[in-house]
Amino acid sequence: MSNIPTPPASPITIISVKPNTGKHGDTIIITGTHFNLNASNDTVKFNGLPAVVQTASADTLLVIVPSGAGSGAVTVNRVTAPGPVFAYIQTVTVSTVAGSGMQIAPGGGFLGGYKDGPDSIAQFDAVFALSLDASGNIYVSDLGNNRVRKISAGLVSTLAGSGFSGFLDGADSAAAFFGPYGIAVDRQSNVYVADGFGHRIRKISGGQVSTLAGTGFPGVINGPDSVAQFYDPVGLAIDSTGLLYVVEVNDIRKISPAGVASSFAGGGTPGVGGYLDGPDTTARFNNPIGIAVDAQGNAYVADNINKRIRKITAAGLVTTLAGNGTQGFQDGPADSAEFYLLTGIAVDSQGNVYATDQNCIRKITPAGIVSTFVGTHIGGFVDGPALEALFSTPEGLAFDTQGNLFVADSGNQRIRKISFE
Repeated sequence: MSNIPTPPASPITIISVKPNTGKHGDTIIITGTHFNLNASNDTVKFNGLPAVVQTASADTLLVIVPSGAGSGAVTVNRVTAPGPVFAYIQTVTVSTVAGSGMQIAPGGGFLGGYKDGPDSIAQFDAVFALSLDASGNIYVSDLGNNRVRKISAGLVSTLAGSGFSGFLDGADSAAAFFGPYGIAVDRQSNVYVADGFGHRIRKISGGQVSTLAGTGFPGVINGPDSVAQFYDPVGLAIDSTGLLYVVEVNDIRKISPAGVASSFAGGGTPGVGGYLDGPDTTARFNNPIGIAVDAQGNAYVADNINKRIRKITAAGLVTTLAGNGTQGFQDGPADSAEFYLLTGIAVDSQGNVYATDQNCIRKITPAGIVSTFVGTHIGGFVDGPALEALFSTPEGLAFDTQGNLFVADSGNQRIRKISFE
């Protein structure tokens, strides 16, 4: 009797997955046959991502949809469910990372402030741009305070800047900026600042502030850092090779890791903008502000006065990604969409482009569809689900390595976070 072989286990079948749409945390019922009665022994995956099985019987599993499941097949112990794939509904939530908001001015009215410390009591004044390093530290250009701030582990500190308006290199606490606008961080956590009214690109590294490029005189001159000139630099981005992209009045420039400035796109005379797609320096911009670079070396520019999102390929070809040039809030196909006040811009790993507009965040998909992603055209301050959240004059945007989107919410004097689940 002991030599009688154990009969093979009956094969699992999947009959249904209901509902076949859901968001993170929803309970999904999978029916079938021959499931393991011990829930921990049933391996369920949504689009390859493991899920928690709450309860199990021979013919029914109750499963929790995992965060970030995406849309794809549902499997139980490597058996794939028949029929339509599971469609994941992404949940978007807005929260406040740092900043206590507007302060009451003497005699009435509101204004920004300056205070380091825990994120909930920290104060900012006209936050403009932000960037993150690989560890998740956030660097903020605090325009109203002429300082660069850092948010790390729930604490806000001053990375550089004495608060006085001017130009002074040296120790970070004594250094002076004159309108710190754009900001970017490289892989070594060196911080670069577009010192707008100072017409320079500054670098913060090892507790010291130095001038990376620019003489301090306004102009558009290429060449080594000691002779290069910039005209009101406002936007910054950096790629994986350490190449720095600079947005100034009607031009996009580059600074190599060796400190040599060159023209990338645009060629308009400072103060005289235009609109023209085409090869690099023949293209025209009109008061571009924000810039972002994707993994393929394409740059995306918030072309403010032209009310358009522009794209520059790594080879320097400029095209219009979205916007018909009319000021407004029209969503829809890229060539008919309207924008109102474009400032910050960011691109995610899937090629979706996000731009700050009047009190809201707009989104352009790779398929060319524009939507109002978070917020409404009427400003305010509300955290919570995307459809309820409110912003006030959002400016800079930046993604972290986990795909969270951070916003310099200038009118609210706060740093906000958009989480995707």
